Amino acid sequence: MMIQLKYYIERCYPYGTTFIITMMLFCNKICFVDSEHLPTALDACNTVVALIVGFLGAILPVVLGMKNESKMVSYLFECDENKLFLKYIKETLLIGVVDLFVTICLYFVSDIKNRDLASYGFYIWSYMGISFLLLTYRSLKNMLDIIFMSDNQMINDRYYKSQKQREEEKQIEEKYGE
Repeated sequence: MMIQLKYYIERCYPYGTTFIITMMLFCNKICFVDSEHLPTALDACNTVVALIVGFLGAILPVVLGMKNESKMVSYLFECDENKLFLKYIKETLLIGVVDLFVTICLYFVSDIKNRDLASYGFYIWSYMGISFLLLTYRSLKNMLDIIFMSDNQMINDRYYKSQKQREEEKQIEEKYGE
């Protein structure tokens, strides 16, 4: 039960946190769509997204190379039945691309006559940008954990235990009520 809760929290916290922050912006009517500094912020967003996607592209071969050379890392990938590592990378890249698209659309915000529509674009951009940063944190944290995790930590990591080990632990928890 605790493992499932941990799994769902890890899967959902970037989106939930981002939703709360975006709703706080929306409820407090904080919108910078008419700010003279919006193009600068959009440029910064494009740069950050490009750098992060490039960094992920550069570090991914290192981790995958370790998969073939390290018994422990290959064990970790074999036991990752939910393919979390792959899902996290895909989610990060997808949100990054969507964030780039929304950013490019916001460059044309001065051409939008309906200011409410432009404001919604700002909130969508805020949501995408914040979620991209949180997803990036989650992906990089997992990559760094894989790279720097000791063998004992990897063996004891409950996320990557084999199905048989998890079933045995579940039976013990049910038997002793832990």
